[in-house]
Amino acid sequence: MERIREAVQRAKSKRQSRGPVTGPRTPVDPNLRGMGQHPDIESAWYALPEFVPDMKHLNRSKVVAAEQKNAATVAFDKMRTKITTGLRSEGWTRIGITSPMPRCGKTLVSANLAFSFARQPDTRAILLDFDLRRPQLGQIIGIDRPQSVGSALAGNAAFSDHLVRYGETLAIGSNSQPVSNSSELLQSRAAQTAMEAVKSTYDPSIMIIDLPPMLTGDDVMAAMGLVDCMLLIAAAGSSTLEQIDECERDLAANTNVLGVVLNKAEFNPDIYSYY
Repeated sequence: MERIREAVQRAKSKRQSRGPVTGPRTPVDPNLRGMGQHPDIESAWYALPEFVPDMKHLNRSKVVAAEQKNAATVAFDKMRTKITTGLRSEGWTRIGITSPMPRCGKTLVSANLAFSFARQPDTRAILLDFDLRRPQLGQIIGIDRPQSVGSALAGNAAFSDHLVRYGETLAIGSNSQPVSNSSELLQSRAAQTAMEAVKSTYDPSIMIIDLPPMLTGDDVMAAMGLVDCMLLIAAAGSSTLEQIDECERDLAANTNVLGVVLNKAEFNPDIYSYY
């Protein structure tokens, strides 16, 4: 555990000394983004089919941030606030979430973070499953209608056909089946065009993109052009120091690293007893 914490701190020090990866940046007024200032955006948002999740299913899946009944929700709310600050300061909207290896909890973190954002009335978030080889987001959340974000990325379908709307502040796109040629798809011009269409159609405050584990293939590197920054999820007890170093180094060389999160750490609910 201590070695993992040291790795996280070292990654943070590296990012501070190196500074962000530079690139084109469009100034963003946070007060104007994400709540449909244009009537066409409002129409597109509310045209999405409504999704009413089974809260018992979410609790069984450990998606606790949809409600504030669980003390662990506070941890995701704190993460949400830190991410919001980082994105607004740089004018970013698209954050990719990955991990060194499978079973680090990246999809679960993505889902909880999205539902945490959904509780903010002045924010609109879109959660997308880009773990195309082994999609799990729909199953974790309990989406029973067929969805294929992969088809939308390929330009074979409109994103509106593969998104559902949770309340007024969250849209979710998943994959019912694995997608072949995922690496080629993620770095295609069609995927770039599709993502720009999502941005212009729905004007989200944030897009949370669940990506595959980094060390199991090249999909994450292929998707670098689709995100503004990355969040790395490490798991206490399974992610090694070498894995974290390798992932942080590769991410920092190709995009902006927003942070490293230590998941599956020992949790003490007593520290949240005030709430």
